[in-house]
Amino acid sequence: MTMMNRSELVREFAELHDLPIPEARKYLDTVLHCITNALSSGQQVALAGFGVFRLRHRAERTTTNPATGQPMVIVAADVPTFRSSPALRKAVNEPRLFR
Repeated sequence: MTMMNRSELVREFAELHDLPIPEARKYLDTVLHCITNALSSGQQVALAGFGVFRLRHRAERTTTNPATGQPMVIVAADVPTFRSSPALRKAVNEPRLFR
């Protein structure tokens, strides 16, 4: 499986909307900034037909350091998660006519 990185996403967005790459990058950065700010303030971000970004609280836990065998504490943290919509899952699993 290959992965699309940020530059490739910006390039494709620019081509689809006939935009210069710096402008497309600015739009993508703005969307990501808005999602990050919403999550950091405790809000969920729901994009209809795409999915929901939300925070999940991960409690503090004790584990063993694999290098030393000593117990160590992993502090509690809020972790961003993404749950895809049924429409996105369906679109991903449908055969594509044009590849």
